Amino acid sequence: MWKFILLILLPMAAHGQDRIAKAIRRPDAIQCASSETELQELKRAWQNIDSLKQIQPVQFQTKSSIRFRWPVQWVNQTEGNSFFGLSNYVDHNPAFNAVRDFNCGVRTYNTSNYNHKGTDIYLWPAWWKMMADEEVNVVAAAKGRIVYRVDGNFDRQCNFNSSNWNAVYLQHSDSLITWYGHLKKNSVTAKQVGDTVSEGEYLGKVGSSGNSTGPHLHFEVYDSGILRDPYNGPCNNSQPSLWQEQHPYFNRDLIRSFCTNGEPVFPPCPQVENLKKDSVYLSGDSVYLTNYYRDLVHNDTTTLLLFSPSGNRIDSVQTVHDLSPDPFWDAGGWLWKYGPEVFVEEGAYSFHSRYRGETMKAAFLYGNPSTRSKQKSFTKIRLAQDNNGIRIIGNFDKMEVFDSQKRPLSFQMVEETSGTRIMEHWAKGLVIFRIYTGDQILHFKVLK
Repeated sequence: MWKFILLILLPMAAHGQDRIAKAIRRPDAIQCASSETELQELKRAWQNIDSLKQIQPVQFQTKSSIRFRWPVQWVNQTEGNSFFGLSNYVDHNPAFNAVRDFNCGVRTYNTSNYNHKGTDIYLWPAWWKMMADEEVNVVAAAKGRIVYRVDGNFDRQCNFNSSNWNAVYLQHSDSLITWYGHLKKNSVTAKQVGDTVSEGEYLGKVGSSGNSTGPHLHFEVYDSGILRDPYNGPCNNSQPSLWQEQHPYFNRDLIRSFCTNGEPVFPPCPQVENLKKDSVYLSGDSVYLTNYYRDLVHNDTTTLLLFSPSGNRIDSVQTVHDLSPDPFWDAGGWLWKYGPEVFVEEGAYSFHSRYRGETMKAAFLYGNPSTRSKQKSFTKIRLAQDNNGIRIIGNFDKMEVFDSQKRPLSFQMVEETSGTRIMEHWAKGLVIFRIYTGDQILHFKVLK
């Protein structure tokens, strides 16, 4: 369960007011709870199993040999190390208002009616955007047979409710069943009850259908009708792990690192987030570096290095992540803001973030357009890069695009709002923009 936390302003010594840092944590949390409907679906699944035994027998592998792969898969991978966080494990404490996960910790919860019975895997750092972009598939954790499926239910739930979810139930042995719940509407596999699926095969997209507060996968396991926690740990009755590779209890990682043109916006559920990714800045702009973490632990450290276009290191700082009063955040972020006084050269800069022995890099271009009007002021054109293409912000008269050999490139433009247009379908590599606005000709270079 996540607790609400405001942005925390943390001034840093070097560069005085030219550099500040903030902790980032979105105010809402992912939760779900079992419902009578879901328990009824489990009964129907067992009824289907009994029927299928008579008309369509299947030779399953032995239960002792079954090990699960991770049931979500990043299909539209962008820059970064990962795409998910984990908010809740199975609750092993039968008492209400008291919880205990497999590791004897409290990374779970219960409600007045039910203990949390599954593993909640959510999309991070922008779950509604990632859901809208369909970046993540839900896949079969092991080879099995579909014994129940449901689709067509509303998938943008934000609160506990009595609505039905979209889900797939798989049988893996004579007694082992897995659930995949809260799937996106109309995303469930076209395969039907009785069809077999292979390990890693597509089942649906992550959504927020049913009794859910945000996009995530609820993964639940049953053995002979009895709930089974797939994790091995001291508070799971010495049960062996069902995972092919069990993740650490604190699966700590720096999962994304990129530059932005401001602080991220996490609007109320279910509105789509705006992480404000950017890679091109004009003289006078401030530059923000934003890092997103999974299972960030109190007093973890990140070393941040900034390199100039000439390759010189112009800044170095070690940030201690003070999460007090919390011992850890299952998901969070840190933002560093640099004022324009830091960027005395024009060209390509890069941030290097070192966390737990790994380094992630974020590059950006800084400076005036190469050709400017003789006027003191000039029209500000901003280019922002995202998964859909390159967004050109600002009004202009004409644009030409070239590759690194200065050969013209064809492109398509789609106007999103007044003064904002996006160029789609562009190839990887260096792209040179020549933008005409009034009596000015502006040049930009973007590397994808």
